[in-house]
Amino acid sequence: MYRINLLLVGFATHVLSEPIKYCDYNTSVDISQGTHISNGDINFDGERYQQHEYFFDKKTGTQRGCICWKKICVRKCCPLGQGYTQNKSCANVSSPFDPPIWDDYGELKGVDVSKFHLLFGKVECLNAARLKLSQISDNLHLLKKIMVVVI
Repeated sequence: MYRINLLLVGFATHVLSEPIKYCDYNTSVDISQGTHISNGDINFDGERYQQHEYFFDKKTGTQRGCICWKKICVRKCCPLGQGYTQNKSCANVSSPFDPPIWDDYGELKGVDVSKFHLLFGKVECLNAARLKLSQISDNLHLLKKIMVVVI
């Protein structure tokens, strides 16, 4: 049993520490209204998207920039102003969204959450096993490029 637990920890660490390497509708932003530059780049909201960092979405007729290649994307299950309950639903909360952010050594104080790009909605894991992280560790946090927020 001990070996299985070690494998699960290794698997969870590997999966959670992988930065987003794909770009689709859910991990991109509409940059159609950005400034189009003659070399094909698009400036939008303080970011420059080179031609390989955006795509044309045929369904919406918009150009979509791969924001998660530019900023650390963090998934938040519920919209701002709401939190995830034990009943697996979203409910209004009065406290501001200010999750703890950690580096390799401890919690970082004064981190501006607006530096991250928030992806809203629960993750749909198809053909994957569910792993209850609380069985591995009670100390969940972000490590540099890890995209884990439990709210």
